[in-house]
Amino acid sequence: MLARLLIAASALVAPATAQDLLVTDTSTGLVMRFDGATGALLDPAAFDLTSLSQGAVTRPSEVLFAPNGELWVVDSGSDDLHRFAGDGSSYIGAVGLPAVNHIGGAT
Repeated sequence: MLARLLIAASALVAPATAQDLLVTDTSTGLVMRFDGATGALLDPAAFDLTSLSQGAVTRPSEVLFAPNGELWVVDSGSDDLHRFAGDGSSYIGAVGLPAVNHIGGAT
């Protein structure tokens, strides 16, 4: 079965290059990174969100870099917003949003 992919946000900026595109794979918990100018796949597993979060993130549906440099991930499995270090090295924690199913999670 093909994984459902959602193009999310851009922000990995290297000198003299276009912004990269981050794409979540809701079936694996991975974030793939594509070249924003050419569409070429740069890294099929740029971030392994499920492993980094020790299972807290299971169905990432959107990902972006926040203004403070952190990687923010909306997870439709937990209906929460999760924070990661901007370089993808560590899980900071969940924000603890008060509503259920407000970000597209299953009922």
